[in-house]
Amino acid sequence: MSDVDGWRTLGVRLAQLRRAAGYNQHSLAPLTGYARSTIANVETGRQKAPREFWQRCDELLGRDGSLLSLYDQAMRQEQAPPPMPDEAELGAADAQAPPAAGLMTTASPVDPAIVPHWMSMLRILAASHDAFGPRRLHDVVRGELNIIRRHRAGAAGQTLRELLRVESRWAEFASWTADNLGDSQDAAYWLRQALSMAREAGDGRMATYVLMRQAQRAVERGDAAQATALAEFASARKEPTARDRALCAIRTAQAAALAGERARCHTALQKAHSLVEAAEGLDDSDTIGRHCTRTYVLAYEGQCHLILGQAKQSIGVLETVLNSWPSAYRQDEGLARTWLATGYVHVGRVDEAAEQGEKALTIALDAGSLRLIKALDRVNHELGSRCVTGEAQHFRDRLALADQVAGRMGA
Repeated sequence: MSDVDGWRTLGVRLAQLRRAAGYNQHSLAPLTGYARSTIANVETGRQKAPREFWQRCDELLGRDGSLLSLYDQAMRQEQAPPPMPDEAELGAADAQAPPAAGLMTTASPVDPAIVPHWMSMLRILAASHDAFGPRRLHDVVRGELNIIRRHRAGAAGQTLRELLRVESRWAEFASWTADNLGDSQDAAYWLRQALSMAREAGDGRMATYVLMRQAQRAVERGDAAQATALAEFASARKEPTARDRALCAIRTAQAAALAGERARCHTALQKAHSLVEAAEGLDDSDTIGRHCTRTYVLAYEGQCHLILGQAKQSIGVLETVLNSWPSAYRQDEGLARTWLATGYVHVGRVDEAAEQGEKALTIALDAGSLRLIKALDRVNHELGSRCVTGEAQHFRDRLALADQVAGRMGA
């Protein structure tokens, strides 16, 4: 059987199993984290999806590894070894070829003590994100990921799994810094890497967290269907702690608000509040989403009211929560202020909207966050339809200058 036949056989099998499970291409695609066109191309053998795609399809369709087995078979056919080279050629090739990801090499043994070092370093960088800005940190994170990868190539057993677990967390942080730099493609790439490594390490909590982050990105794109599918798939898993499940509930609430489903949004927000309340006083040091506090849930409740067209309710929630916002989470504060500014615009309080916009813009410039500047562009758009006062024009002029700088940074 040729290489092409192997991929076509795999695609046909996926189509059969998908239909048997009651999915069409549109409904399966968001659960895999890929587009519907990818599903279509894979099923006809025109596109080769990575191994983590087939692993996720196995999980979704309850196939217990049968698709992965076909994938591995297709890969073996494609990568059939060429004629054996002589010793000199083999030595030269070995010297030039990088080690395969996840495979043990003959490198020196890796000290397991290096794992907590990287975890501690990541916590420090995450806490310093506002101070140093995403651009500088993104370069640092990518450099450390290369170092972790080299160490992982020489590890085995439990040390290998721990390094994969660490690398997954660093990759998710790389995605977060890329998002704040406005690089959506890079952010999506690092999330896929994080999910793949979390699964290889058997780190179910991290895999769930990454799925939640993918749902968050879908919300920001305005894709309610994909956000719902990803958030509910993540929340149905057994591994996450209460705060991480609360994050999944928030993404479900946002998606419901985008779809105009008030009752479902309210139910999801109540669930998030209950989960965070249940987590209070517990030792959740192993929780990835420790930032999901009552304040965080309230802020997103305010955003949901805004999406649903309930500006007055949104203002009431956001004004209260911003009065006691924790200083450690400035970029989330900036987002909350953009939502409050938008709410003020909707009820005609233009000067107050400009004041909140100014505060959020200061945070954005201090942190170097293009993500926040893009959010403020939406506030500016809303202001454009109103009678603009002198204070509002000052904000708009300052934002226009920031947009010029952001454009040069993203070029």
